[in-house]
Amino acid sequence: MCQILVAYSVNAPVFSPAPIPGSEPSENSIVVDVTSCISDVGPDVQTLLCTALIQVRDIWDQTCRYLLDSGSQALLITIHSKRGLKKRSLCLAKRKGQCAYIVFGRIRSRTNGLAEIQFTSHFPSQNSFHASVYVINKIVGMILHHDLDTSVRELFGDISLADPAFYKSGPIDVLLGVDLTLPLLKGQTLLLGKDKPFAICSELGWIIGELDSAPCAKPLTSSEEDCEDHFVKTNSRDENGRYTVRLPFHTSPTRLGNTKQNAIRRLFSVEYHLLSFPDKCKLYRNFMKEYLDIKHIELVTDSKINNIKSLYLPHHGVVRNTSCTTKLRVVFDASSKTSPELSPNDLFKVGPRVQPELFLILIQFRLFCVVICADVEKMFRRIKVHEEDVDWQRIL
Repeated sequence: MCQILVAYSVNAPVFSPAPIPGSEPSENSIVVDVTSCISDVGPDVQTLLCTALIQVRDIWDQTCRYLLDSGSQALLITIHSKRGLKKRSLCLAKRKGQCAYIVFGRIRSRTNGLAEIQFTSHFPSQNSFHASVYVINKIVGMILHHDLDTSVRELFGDISLADPAFYKSGPIDVLLGVDLTLPLLKGQTLLLGKDKPFAICSELGWIIGELDSAPCAKPLTSSEEDCEDHFVKTNSRDENGRYTVRLPFHTSPTRLGNTKQNAIRRLFSVEYHLLSFPDKCKLYRNFMKEYLDIKHIELVTDSKINNIKSLYLPHHGVVRNTSCTTKLRVVFDASSKTSPELSPNDLFKVGPRVQPELFLILIQFRLFCVVICADVEKMFRRIKVHEEDVDWQRIL
């Protein structure tokens, strides 16, 4: 039995598992445990997945569209090819076998068998490849949801593309998993810059993919543009190369009134709590002491102690036992409301989101065989706040 986990849509209903009637393997069945995870997201997200055109050798030698998926153990093919003028089905010799598809917990039984295929690239080549594939009715929906602008194709006009129509919407005829995907990749990459597709060299030609953002990403709003303009006009770098920024207020922070009394009440509450937890209290003190020792905070001078142009931020501790660096982190609460029912965060301009969609981040884990994960310690504290704005971030 071949068990294939297929996620066709993020909006698919969730079903309870049900037994497969008569699913016990017969004497001639092939029993394999395989996992494949295919995601077909909504039409608002357009992502270039890695595809290639290949010539599958049957009696017709038909051209099929192949999806590279290094996150899949499954090797799949659909015989209902719709390519070419004659739209013939693939003629493949199949062996008996049972396949069970699981779609978010719902089990559907299929018995389409196992086939051996030979294939080459769509352009003349001496290299030929062999694979054992499970024959199914459908692999995934259309990729992409709609055609992209032809200007995307012009970015790669001088290299041999594995899929010359990578920017066009179309079905997937073959999915080859980790066993074949990684050996096909040669390692050379062509990066065109931020928000542009990349190309990676393979035995089938240059394969086009995308990591940074979707081609149909939403344009910036006027508020986001205003925040970006503020950053461009006010950011600077000091003699050591560190960035210095101004706080992007859209409303004067003096509207918040007396924030010191609220910070005092919160401080008393935190201290009362820490009296019952000596170990946590020690971590809290050490965190604050480190802040002072490495000069990420400084004492307010006597001459500025009564400066009316200042805000006090309450703080509390968050314990993370799983952290290998900081078990307790002090959070400075800029979302705490004051007397006019406003918080410092309410007064800031909101800039555009700078990280890519989570879906696009996850796609990166399906493209390469090695992933490097790193934690940049105290990264955001490496950015300095301008001297004229530091009093808007006082703590007790």
